[in-house]
Amino acid sequence: MKKFLSMVMLCSMLLGLAGCVDKEAQAEVKNYIDTAAMTFGAQEKLMLESYTSVIGANYTDDSTMCMEFVTNTIPLATNLQTTVEGLTETIANEDVLRVHNIYLSYVSEFVGALRMLLTAVDEQDKTLAAEANAMLNNSNTYATEFREGLQELKGKYDLE
Repeated sequence: MKKFLSMVMLCSMLLGLAGCVDKEAQAEVKNYIDTAAMTFGAQEKLMLESYTSVIGANYTDDSTMCMEFVTNTIPLATNLQTTVEGLTETIANEDVLRVHNIYLSYVSEFVGALRMLLTAVDEQDKTLAAEANAMLNNSNTYATEFREGLQELKGKYDLE
């Protein structure tokens, strides 16, 4: 009987500890989504507004596009990249870190693509332009994976 009671107590304690760990992990995930993702979102919005102001239907000429990229889009993207990199070392939860690294890949790829596109325009190199566009497509894939990752985190950690 003593062994049985000891086992019941041990199981209760382990379940109690597991609940604490889940709450801590849940708090970190919630903090990441509420704080970091919102901060990234605001910076990303400015970056994308700058980018879309000179591409597609808004494209007028190469010099206008390059000027916008150099004066606004790339500095905004680089700022975002620095912010994201700075947060990386503060993340303890492996699930959060995995999703965070996807976002870092997105921003890094976007910055690289913009710089390559500037070089392509400067050198009038269609091959570089095609590579830059492939990088932009890849960055969009990372952005989608990041959003999906956030949704997975919300589900896994029972957040709304």
